[in-house]
Amino acid sequence: MDQIVASLMLGFWAAMLKREYNEPIWDHEVGNAFPHLNGSIRDVSAAVNAIQDLRNRIFHHEPLIGRSLSEDYGRITKVIGWICPETRKWVRHHSSFPSVIRQRPR
Repeated sequence: MDQIVASLMLGFWAAMLKREYNEPIWDHEVGNAFPHLNGSIRDVSAAVNAIQDLRNRIFHHEPLIGRSLSEDYGRITKVIGWICPETRKWVRHHSSFPSVIRQRPR
């Protein structure tokens, strides 16, 4: 079962976070899926949709100029933290994004 869940794509999870699934799934399971969420499933849905938009732009080689990549990174780590704060800490410790983004041309 773990392999099945791990193999599901971001698009699947973004679709599962649509409002139509709030009552049948998320009204009962949000605490199990996002135990550290201080908000609502709508917050998760909005964040995941923005992350998916970033992923799609990158995948389709679209420009990222004018986009706040620091906000995108923050959003990604926030969603990770809603699931597991220890994993969020690990990601932040091992990520090269903060040092790379500081070196970008202005």
